Amino acid sequence: MAAVSVTTLAPEAVTGIRAAQEALEQQARRLAATGDPTADTVAAYAAAVGAQHRLIVDANLKGGAQHEATARLIQDARKPWSREEMRGLITELDRTLLHRWSQFNRGGIAIGVAVALVFGAACGGVGWWWRGVVPVAIGTRAGADRCEDRSDGSRLCWIPVFERGPSR
Repeated sequence: MAAVSVTTLAPEAVTGIRAAQEALEQQARRLAATGDPTADTVAAYAAAVGAQHRLIVDANLKGGAQHEATARLIQDARKPWSREEMRGLITELDRTLLHRWSQFNRGGIAIGVAVALVFGAACGGVGWWWRGVVPVAIGTRAGADRCEDRSDGSRLCWIPVFERGPSR
């Protein structure tokens, strides 16, 4: 990269600005001595010229410092990475990517479970709509509770349950 120098104000510009400010200050003193009411205005112009000059110089110096800092950063960035820097980068990427991958897996699992539940509910609904209520299923109630009185005075109740489905 070619070295770029910071531009500075030309010496004649600096001399001209100072001369203009001094002339304004001298005129303000003359006007004040004669009691002219514009003396304060001319003095304010002289102060404004000085302040503008200071701002221009400060901005130029700050721009130069920022340019030098940027050039240093660019030169530092062009240097090869050390093993420690590479190790740190790989560790940080590994930690970050594993976190993102686990988030992706959690999201994928949640979506898969939701799709499976919706698919199961849809299949059950279509099956019920197509075939209707299934009247008999093994291990379910086969009727109302039954009770009978025993000869010893006790009462025996049971729930009838299908052990095998009826033949069709």
